[in-house]
Amino acid sequence: KRREELQVAVPAPFRCPISMDVMKSPVSLCTGITYDRSSIEKWLALGNTTCPATMITLSSTRTIPNLTLRRLIHLWLSQNDSFRSPPAVCEPQLAEIFAGELDSESLSKVVGFVKESPEENSAFFGESNDAVCKLISFFAARSDEVEIGEQVVEVLVLISKENGVIERLNRLISSGGVGDPLPALARVLRKGTTESKLNAARILNQIAINVESRRKISETPTVLHE
Repeated sequence: KRREELQVAVPAPFRCPISMDVMKSPVSLCTGITYDRSSIEKWLALGNTTCPATMITLSSTRTIPNLTLRRLIHLWLSQNDSFRSPPAVCEPQLAEIFAGELDSESLSKVVGFVKESPEENSAFFGESNDAVCKLISFFAARSDEVEIGEQVVEVLVLISKENGVIERLNRLISSGGVGDPLPALARVLRKGTTESKLNAARILNQIAINVESRRKISETPTVLHE
């Protein structure tokens, strides 16, 4: 019944051609066809080299976030709450996520978990050094993907009040051991939505708590230019 409701009520461009569900993270292939990121990543991970909808051989497997479509979907969802997907992850499952490698799909689950009850669920990150490390490492590695950055900074803002999180984040940035997230923050400041830019600015303000962190920020020109 749920699938039938989606097919009738959801605008066709909002549905992923693979899953037929409302897209959470729409990305386009070189063919111009847009898919939900998690669905197309699974398709490509299986070794497929064609566009699922057209079966045209891909000249590139690079995906480009369709930001305009994403904003339209978010606007539509804000007016149709019954189509929002509830978070489907609990703390043990979150631990399993961070025990493996993060990807766009698992990041969405992390966001859902934290947003469901920020004060209660942030405790997981206060107790898990590995989770914060992996989140920052993933953020740094995917610094060219604005949508990923927006999700990460949203999580960071929500968990920042948990004891030890900002201090741990500050140490990670100072050491540079898990990758430098400052360029990723700068990209969100430059390309993100207004809310995401504010979130990124809040994180920068919170991590600038000592001379070393302020020096690192000052040595990242793209941050200062924002």
